[in-house]
Amino acid sequence: MKTGKYLEALDCYTKAIKLDGKNAVFYCNRAASFSKLNNHQAAIEDCKNALKIDSTYSKAYGRLGLAYTSLKDHIKAKESYIKALELEPDNESYKNNLLLTEEMLTNTSNASPNFDIGTLLANPALMTMATQMLSDPGMQNMMSTIMSGNVNPGSQGMDALLQA
Repeated sequence: MKTGKYLEALDCYTKAIKLDGKNAVFYCNRAASFSKLNNHQAAIEDCKNALKIDSTYSKAYGRLGLAYTSLKDHIKAKESYIKALELEPDNESYKNNLLLTEEMLTNTSNASPNFDIGTLLANPALMTMATQMLSDPGMQNMMSTIMSGNVNPGSQGMDALLQA
C-alpha cells in the first residue's frame, strides 16, 4: 500500500480474507485499498465487515468515516468518527476529521440548495397546477401573445398573467 500499488494490495488482502475471513485487519486494510481506488462503497462494506468481527476496532470506524466523507455523507461520517474517538479518544486524526466533518455539515446546511429542475417537475402539485393553467383558454391566448413577442408592458395579457 505504501508504494501506491493499490490493485496489488487489494488482491493480496482479498486472498488473505479467503484464507482467514475472521480477521478484521484484513477487511480494514482492503477497505483502505478500495478507498485509494475511489471505490468508497466497497470500502464501506469492508469496514462494516471488519466491525462485525471486532466492534472495538477504531481504525475501521475511522476508515468508515473517510469513505462516507468521500461520498459526501457527512452525517454518517460524523457518527463514524465519534465512535472511533469513543474507542481511541487521544487519536488526533479522528479529532481533526470529526472537526472537518462538522464544518462541512455546517457549511452544507448554510448553503442554498441547488436548483434541480427534475425534482421540480416531479412535484405532483406543481404539475397539476401547470396542467390546469395550460388548459385555461385565456392562459393559452396570453401565452401565445407572449411567445409571439406582441406583449407591451401595459397590455392586458401581462396584467392577466400577474393576476393568475
